[in-house]
Amino acid sequence: MSSTPRNSPEGKEMTAAMQPALLMGESVRFQTQFTPHMILTYLKTTVTVTDRRVIVHHPHQLFGVIPYGYLQKEVPLRHVAQISSGSATSTIRILFALAVFCFAIGVIFLGREAVDPGSILFGIDSRGALGVLFGLILLAIAVVLFMTAHSNGIFVYSTGGGVLVANGARSEMPHIQHTAAELGRLIFS
Repeated sequence: MSSTPRNSPEGKEMTAAMQPALLMGESVRFQTQFTPHMILTYLKTTVTVTDRRVIVHHPHQLFGVIPYGYLQKEVPLRHVAQISSGSATSTIRILFALAVFCFAIGVIFLGREAVDPGSILFGIDSRGALGVLFGLILLAIAVVLFMTAHSNGIFVYSTGGGVLVANGARSEMPHIQHTAAELGRLIFS
């Protein structure tokens, strides 16, 4: 097996594919990549199926934006119970985003009410300005939580109850479904 990345179904060369360490006599049967982030498009999640295991390699980020290492998870083929693909929305994340949004609006309005006519900051004293700034930061966090509540991907369930997840962008949904069908064909036939 060469260390060069395989081509994706669209015929484009994959960027930064991490070739997993193969065992003696193990060969790659299928490999593809997805882009799990809307903004950080250079970060790729790689799904590799060998004749012995399924490997998911995805980048790890600090605070969700700073690339810092990677996570590689795998499951032996004999322990794969199910492969699913699709979209999921996290109700907990949406509720948390809604709570942060309401709190942010409250902080912004309370900050605007702290008016001091002698202040040089447009009639808002320094405590009010900090309150508005803190409210705007919370508002940005609520927007990020809401935007990341929806995920698309392939879910590989093992007989032990574990799940390997390879997330992809919303625009990659046809590619995700094709990959899930190909994985099912390779593993269960």
